Amino acid sequence: MRVLMISSEWPSDEHPNSGLFVKRQFDYLKKNGVNIEIYSFRGGGSLKNYWIHRRKIKSTIKTFKPDIFHAQFAQSALLVVGRKGKLVVTYRGDDAQGIVNEKGVQTKKGLILMLIGKIVSTVSDKIIVVSKHLLKKIPWISDASVIPSGLELYRYDKLLKSDRASMREKLGIPPGFMILFPNSTSNPNKNYQLVEQALASVAINERKDFFVKTIFGQSHEELLQYMRASDCMILTSLREGSPNVIKEAMALNTPIISVPVGDVPERISKLKGSFVSQGYDPQELANLMIKAKEFDYSEYNSRELVSLLDEQKLTEGLIDIYHSLMN
Repeated sequence: MRVLMISSEWPSDEHPNSGLFVKRQFDYLKKNGVNIEIYSFRGGGSLKNYWIHRRKIKSTIKTFKPDIFHAQFAQSALLVVGRKGKLVVTYRGDDAQGIVNEKGVQTKKGLILMLIGKIVSTVSDKIIVVSKHLLKKIPWISDASVIPSGLELYRYDKLLKSDRASMREKLGIPPGFMILFPNSTSNPNKNYQLVEQALASVAINERKDFFVKTIFGQSHEELLQYMRASDCMILTSLREGSPNVIKEAMALNTPIISVPVGDVPERISKLKGSFVSQGYDPQELANLMIKAKEFDYSEYNSRELVSLLDEQKLTEGLIDIYHSLMN
Protein backbone atom coordinates (compact mmCIF):
# COMPACT_ATOMS: atom_id res chain seq x y z
CA MET A 1 0.00 0.00 0.00
CA ARG A 2 1.49 3.30 -1.14
CA VAL A 3 0.06 6.61 0.09
CA LEU A 4 0.79 10.02 -1.42
CA MET A 5 -0.11 12.85 0.94
CA ILE A 6 -0.80 16.25 -0.63
CA SER A 7 -0.78 19.41 1.46
CA SER A 8 -0.79 23.14 0.78
CA GLU A 9 0.63 23.65 4.29
CA TRP A 10 4.01 22.22 5.23
CA PRO A 11 6.98 23.53 7.24
CA SER A 12 9.71 25.27 5.26
CA ASP A 13 12.53 27.73 5.88
CA GLU A 14 10.19 30.55 4.92
CA HIS A 15 7.18 29.16 6.84
CA PRO A 16 8.65 27.05 9.69
CA ASN A 17 5.36 26.72 11.59
CA SER A 18 3.14 25.98 8.60
CA GLY A 19 1.27 22.70 8.79
CA LEU A 20 3.18 21.27 11.73
CA PHE A 21 0.15 19.11 12.56
CA VAL A 22 0.19 17.70 9.01
CA LYS A 23 3.89 16.86 9.20
CA ARG A 24 3.38 15.24 12.59
CA GLN A 25 0.68 12.98 11.14
CA PHE A 26 2.90 12.18 8.16
CA ASP A 27 5.86 11.32 10.40
CA TYR A 28 3.77 9.00 12.57
CA LEU A 29 2.35 7.22 9.54
CA LYS A 30 5.89 6.66 8.30
CA LYS A 31 7.02 5.52 11.76
CA ASN A 32 4.18 2.98 11.76
CA GLY A 33 5.40 1.39 8.56
CA VAL A 34 3.19 3.10 5.99
CA ASN A 35 4.89 3.55 2.61
CA ILE A 36 4.10 7.24 2.28
CA GLU A 37 5.45 10.27 0.43
CA ILE A 38 4.54 13.95 0.63
CA TYR A 39 3.82 16.42 -2.15
CA SER A 40 3.77 19.86 -0.53
CA PHE A 41 3.16 23.16 -2.28
CA ARG A 42 1.96 26.70 -1.62
CA GLY A 43 -1.42 27.45 -3.14
CA GLY A 44 -1.33 31.09 -2.13
CA GLY A 45 -5.03 31.48 -2.82
CA SER A 46 -4.36 31.27 -6.55
CA LEU A 47 -6.20 28.74 -8.72
CA LYS A 48 -3.40 29.19 -11.24
CA ASN A 49 -0.91 27.79 -8.69
CA TYR A 50 -3.13 24.75 -8.20
CA TRP A 51 -3.23 24.18 -11.95
CA ILE A 52 0.58 24.45 -12.15
CA HIS A 53 1.04 21.92 -9.36
CA ARG A 54 -1.60 19.62 -10.84
CA ARG A 55 0.79 19.29 -13.77
CA LYS A 56 3.95 19.09 -11.64
CA ILE A 57 2.61 16.28 -9.45
CA LYS A 58 2.36 13.98 -12.49
CA SER A 59 6.02 13.01 -12.24
CA THR A 60 5.67 12.13 -8.56
CA ILE A 61 2.63 9.97 -9.32
CA LYS A 62 4.42 8.27 -12.20
CA THR A 63 7.45 7.44 -10.06
CA PHE A 64 5.72 6.54 -6.77
CA LYS A 65 2.56 4.90 -8.19
CA PRO A 66 0.33 5.59 -5.15
CA ASP A 67 -2.67 3.43 -4.30
CA ILE A 68 -4.15 6.17 -2.11
CA PHE A 69 -4.07 9.96 -2.31
CA HIS A 70 -4.57 11.72 1.03
CA ALA A 71 -5.35 15.41 0.55
CA GLN A 72 -4.90 17.64 3.58
CA PHE A 73 -7.52 20.37 3.07
CA ALA A 74 -10.11 19.87 0.34
CA GLN A 75 -8.45 22.33 -2.05
CA SER A 76 -5.29 20.18 -2.10
CA ALA A 77 -7.35 17.42 -3.71
CA LEU A 78 -7.62 19.55 -6.86
CA LEU A 79 -4.15 18.28 -7.77
CA VAL A 80 -5.28 14.65 -7.99
CA VAL A 81 -9.04 14.61 -8.69
CA GLY A 82 -9.60 12.25 -11.59
CA ARG A 83 -6.30 10.39 -11.13
CA LYS A 84 -6.21 6.63 -10.70
CA GLY A 85 -6.27 5.73 -6.99
CA LYS A 86 -8.41 6.08 -3.89
CA LEU A 87 -8.94 9.61 -2.60
CA VAL A 88 -9.01 10.47 1.11
CA VAL A 89 -9.66 14.10 2.06
CA THR A 90 -9.22 15.68 5.48
CA TYR A 91 -11.34 18.80 5.99
CA ARG A 92 -9.72 21.12 8.53
CA GLY A 93 -11.92 24.22 8.70
CA ASP A 94 -11.98 26.85 5.96
CA ASP A 95 -12.65 24.20 3.31
CA ALA A 96 -15.93 23.33 5.07
CA GLN A 97 -17.06 26.60 6.63
CA GLY A 98 -15.36 29.30 4.57
CA ILE A 99 -13.62 32.48 5.68
CA VAL A 100 -15.38 35.50 7.12
CA ASN A 101 -14.22 39.12 7.39
CA GLU A 102 -14.16 41.21 10.56
CA LYS A 103 -17.92 41.76 10.18
CA GLY A 104 -18.63 38.04 10.09
CA VAL A 105 -19.54 38.08 6.38
CA GLN A 106 -18.30 35.35 4.05
CA THR A 107 -15.45 36.53 1.85
CA LYS A 108 -15.11 35.69 -1.84
CA LYS A 109 -12.19 33.42 -0.99
CA GLY A 110 -14.28 31.67 1.64
CA LEU A 111 -17.12 31.03 -0.78
CA ILE A 112 -14.71 29.60 -3.35
CA LEU A 113 -13.15 27.30 -0.73
CA MET A 114 -16.56 26.01 0.32
CA LEU A 115 -17.54 25.40 -3.31
CA ILE A 116 -14.31 23.48 -3.90
CA GLY A 117 -14.92 21.55 -0.68
CA LYS A 118 -18.40 20.54 -1.79
CA ILE A 119 -17.26 19.46 -5.27
CA VAL A 120 -14.31 17.48 -3.90
CA SER A 121 -16.55 15.67 -1.41
CA THR A 122 -18.62 14.21 -4.26
CA VAL A 123 -15.62 12.45 -5.82
CA SER A 124 -13.81 11.35 -2.65
CA ASP A 125 -13.66 7.76 -1.44
CA LYS A 126 -13.36 8.80 2.21
CA ILE A 127 -13.96 12.07 4.07
CA ILE A 128 -12.25 12.89 7.37
CA VAL A 129 -13.03 15.93 9.50
CA VAL A 130 -11.02 17.19 12.46
CA SER A 131 -14.05 17.87 14.67
CA LYS A 132 -17.70 16.91 15.05
CA HIS A 133 -18.47 20.59 14.63
CA LEU A 134 -17.39 20.43 10.98
CA LEU A 135 -19.82 17.59 10.27
CA LYS A 136 -22.61 20.15 10.54
CA LYS A 137 -20.97 22.14 7.74
CA ILE A 138 -21.07 19.19 5.30
CA PRO A 139 -24.48 17.62 6.05
CA TRP A 140 -24.59 15.87 2.67
CA ILE A 141 -21.78 13.55 3.85
CA SER A 142 -23.20 10.74 5.98
CA ASP A 143 -20.16 8.56 6.66
CA ALA A 144 -17.31 10.97 7.48
CA SER A 145 -14.82 9.95 10.16
CA VAL A 146 -13.66 12.33 12.89
CA ILE A 147 -9.88 12.31 13.41
CA PRO A 148 -8.61 15.45 15.17
CA SER A 149 -5.04 16.63 14.94
CA GLY A 150 -3.06 14.74 17.56
CA LEU A 151 -0.37 15.68 20.04
CA GLU A 152 2.97 14.17 21.00
CA LEU A 153 1.99 14.16 24.65
CA TYR A 154 5.47 13.34 25.93
CA ARG A 155 6.64 16.79 24.77
CA TYR A 156 4.02 18.51 26.91
CA ASP A 157 4.69 16.26 29.88
CA LYS A 158 8.33 17.41 29.82
CA LEU A 159 7.22 21.05 30.01
CA LEU A 160 4.81 20.22 32.84
CA LYS A 161 7.83 19.30 34.97
CA SER A 162 8.58 23.04 35.13
CA ASP A 163 6.03 24.91 37.21
CA ARG A 164 4.46 28.13 35.98
CA ALA A 165 6.52 30.37 38.26
CA SER A 166 9.89 28.98 37.15
CA MET A 167 8.89 29.19 33.48
CA ARG A 168 7.90 32.84 33.91
CA GLU A 169 11.24 33.54 35.55
CA LYS A 170 13.08 31.78 32.70
CA LEU A 171 11.24 33.89 30.09
CA GLY A 172 11.58 37.14 32.05
CA ILE A 173 7.83 37.69 32.35
CA PRO A 174 6.87 40.56 34.70
CA PRO A 175 4.37 40.18 37.57
CA GLY A 176 0.66 40.31 36.81
CA PHE A 177 -2.06 38.11 35.37
CA MET A 178 -0.74 37.23 31.90
CA ILE A 179 -3.26 36.34 29.19
CA LEU A 180 -1.73 34.71 26.11
CA PHE A 181 -3.05 35.47 22.63
CA PRO A 182 -1.35 32.82 20.45
CA ASN A 183 -2.38 34.11 17.03
CA SER A 184 -1.64 36.86 14.54
CA THR A 185 -2.99 40.23 15.67
CA SER A 186 -3.37 41.31 12.02
CA ASN A 187 -5.52 38.35 10.91
CA PRO A 188 -9.17 39.54 10.89
CA ASN A 189 -10.41 36.02 11.60
CA LYS A 190 -8.41 35.82 14.84
CA ASN A 191 -10.24 38.95 16.02
CA TYR A 192 -7.60 40.48 18.29
CA GLN A 193 -9.58 43.70 18.55
CA LEU A 194 -12.06 41.84 20.75
CA VAL A 195 -9.26 41.07 23.23
CA GLU A 196 -8.37 44.77 23.35
CA GLN A 197 -12.02 45.72 23.83
CA ALA A 198 -12.42 43.14 26.59
CA LEU A 199 -9.34 44.36 28.44
CA ALA A 200 -10.59 47.92 28.14
CA SER A 201 -13.89 46.78 29.68
CA VAL A 202 -12.20 45.56 32.86
CA ALA A 203 -12.75 48.05 35.68
CA ILE A 204 -9.95 50.62 35.86
CA ASN A 205 -9.00 49.66 39.41
CA GLU A 206 -8.51 46.02 38.31
CA ARG A 207 -7.10 46.57 34.81
CA LYS A 208 -3.58 47.18 36.10
CA ASP A 209 -3.42 43.53 37.25
CA PHE A 210 -3.85 42.18 33.69
CA PHE A 211 -1.68 42.21 30.60
CA VAL A 212 -1.87 40.42 27.24
CA LYS A 213 1.10 38.68 25.66
CA THR A 214 0.82 38.13 21.91
CA ILE A 215 2.99 35.53 20.27
CA PHE A 216 2.99 34.56 16.61
CA GLY A 217 5.69 33.52 14.17
CA GLN A 218 8.13 32.32 16.83
CA SER A 219 9.18 28.69 17.06
CA HIS A 220 6.63 26.15 18.21
CA GLU A 221 8.79 25.37 21.25
CA GLU A 222 8.76 29.03 22.29
CA LEU A 223 4.99 29.16 21.90
CA LEU A 224 4.63 26.17 24.21
CA GLN A 225 6.93 27.74 26.80
CA TYR A 226 4.85 30.92 26.86
CA MET A 227 1.71 28.83 27.01
CA ARG A 228 3.06 27.02 30.07
CA ALA A 229 4.03 30.35 31.68
CA SER A 230 0.64 32.00 31.08
CA ASP A 231 -2.08 32.39 33.68
CA CYS A 232 -4.58 31.72 30.92
CA MET A 233 -4.95 31.73 27.14
CA ILE A 234 -7.64 33.50 25.15
CA LEU A 235 -9.21 32.62 21.79
CA THR A 236 -11.54 35.09 20.05
CA SER A 237 -11.63 33.76 16.46
CA LEU A 238 -14.63 34.23 14.21
CA ARG A 239 -14.16 30.79 12.61
CA GLU A 240 -12.20 27.70 13.64
CA GLY A 241 -12.37 23.98 12.99
CA SER A 242 -10.53 22.25 15.82
CA PRO A 243 -7.89 24.75 16.96
CA ASN A 244 -4.66 23.07 17.98
CA VAL A 245 -3.76 25.80 20.47
CA ILE A 246 -6.74 24.75 22.60
CA LYS A 247 -5.56 21.15 22.77
CA GLU A 248 -1.99 22.29 23.46
CA ALA A 249 -3.10 24.58 26.28
CA MET A 250 -5.07 21.69 27.79
CA ALA A 251 -2.01 19.44 27.57
CA LEU A 252 -0.04 22.07 29.52
CA ASN A 253 -2.76 22.66 32.14
CA THR A 254 -3.12 26.25 30.95
CA PRO A 255 -6.64 27.61 31.64
CA ILE A 256 -8.60 28.88 28.63
CA ILE A 257 -11.05 31.70 27.91
CA SER A 258 -12.76 31.33 24.54
CA VAL A 259 -15.66 32.46 22.46
CA PRO A 260 -17.97 29.66 21.24
CA VAL A 261 -16.09 28.72 18.07
CA GLY A 262 -15.26 25.42 16.37
CA ASP A 263 -15.17 22.45 18.70
CA VAL A 264 -13.94 24.51 21.67
CA PRO A 265 -17.23 24.35 23.63
CA GLU A 266 -17.37 20.56 23.49
CA ARG A 267 -13.74 20.37 24.66
CA ILE A 268 -13.75 22.77 27.60
CA SER A 269 -17.34 23.67 28.57
CA LYS A 270 -17.29 21.13 31.43
CA LEU A 271 -13.75 21.96 32.50
CA LYS A 272 -13.96 23.98 35.71
CA GLY A 273 -11.57 26.90 35.51
CA SER A 274 -11.75 27.29 31.73
CA PHE A 275 -14.55 29.40 30.32
CA VAL A 276 -16.58 29.67 27.12
CA SER A 277 -18.51 32.89 26.58
CA GLN A 278 -22.05 33.01 25.26
CA GLY A 279 -21.00 35.21 22.36
CA TYR A 280 -18.64 38.00 21.34
CA ASP A 281 -19.47 40.62 23.96
CA PRO A 282 -16.34 42.40 25.30
CA GLN A 283 -17.88 42.92 28.73
CA GLU A 284 -18.67 39.22 29.08
CA LEU A 285 -15.08 38.35 28.21
CA ALA A 286 -13.85 40.98 30.69
CA ASN A 287 -15.94 39.32 33.39
CA LEU A 288 -14.42 35.95 32.48
CA MET A 289 -10.92 37.43 32.76
CA ILE A 290 -11.71 38.53 36.31
CA LYS A 291 -13.32 35.17 37.06
CA ALA A 292 -10.19 33.36 35.86
CA LYS A 293 -7.95 35.60 37.96
CA GLU A 294 -9.98 34.80 41.08
CA PHE A 295 -10.33 31.05 40.43
CA ASP A 296 -8.48 28.54 42.59
CA TYR A 297 -6.42 26.42 40.16
CA SER A 298 -4.71 24.26 42.77
CA GLU A 299 -6.58 21.15 41.54
CA TYR A 300 -6.96 22.16 37.89
CA ASN A 301 -6.13 19.28 35.54
CA SER A 302 -6.96 19.58 31.85
CA ARG A 303 -4.06 17.32 30.86
CA GLU A 304 -6.05 14.17 31.61
CA LEU A 305 -8.73 15.21 29.10
CA VAL A 306 -6.37 15.10 26.11
CA SER A 307 -5.12 11.53 26.54
CA LEU A 308 -7.30 10.42 23.61
CA LEU A 309 -5.46 12.90 21.37
CA ASP A 310 -2.23 10.92 21.49
CA GLU A 311 -0.85 11.00 17.93
CA GLN A 312 -0.01 7.30 17.97
CA LYS A 313 -3.61 6.28 18.77
CA LEU A 314 -5.02 8.55 16.09
CA THR A 315 -2.48 7.28 13.54
CA GLU A 316 -3.65 3.72 14.11
CA GLY A 317 -7.22 4.80 13.32
CA LEU A 318 -6.09 6.48 10.11
CA ILE A 319 -4.17 3.39 9.02
CA ASP A 320 -7.35 1.33 9.55
CA ILE A 321 -9.12 3.68 7.12
CA TYR A 322 -6.38 3.20 4.53
CA HIS A 323 -6.63 -0.59 4.84
CA SER A 324 -10.43 -0.52 4.55
CA LEU A 325 -10.11 1.32 1.23
CA MET A 326 -7.63 -1.22 -0.09
CA ASN A 327 -9.90 -4.09 0.93
